[in-house]
Amino acid sequence: ALVYAIFTFIVPEYRFLSPSFIRLLFELLPVFIFLVMGQALVILIGEIDISIGQIFVFCSTFLSILHTVYQLHPALAIIGTFFLGCAAGAFNGFIVTRFKLASFLVTLATTWIFYGIMLLLSGAYTIKYLPSDKIYVDIFAGRIGGAFLW
Repeated sequence: ALVYAIFTFIVPEYRFLSPSFIRLLFELLPVFIFLVMGQALVILIGEIDISIGQIFVFCSTFLSILHTVYQLHPALAIIGTFFLGCAAGAFNGFIVTRFKLASFLVTLATTWIFYGIMLLLSGAYTIKYLPSDKIYVDIFAGRIGGAFLW
């Protein structure tokens, strides 16, 4: 809140207090709360996962490719992406527990692994959605019960 307040007064031309920005903030809030809850569980057991942001981007890229390239039905693409995210987290957990390595180092390494795979999948290009692909924004950003889904 303090950073938000500082930027509101330092850089007024970005309109941090505009209704559209505040609406966007609240639309994305369920996503960030979901990620923070997972990270809190990891921290509670005395570990840390710094790859969570990259796994999020990796899964988002995978979802985009499933939909735009393979024209997979949104429900199947979401389920496939969910399992990919679970597999990425399980991979991190497996490496940490099986080889008794520090979670910080393992997740630092897998951050770059997931980043590299994401670049390979996307060809290092932005995957553009069509206006008809608005279903994903509606589902995950709260317009169709996004907070409940998360």
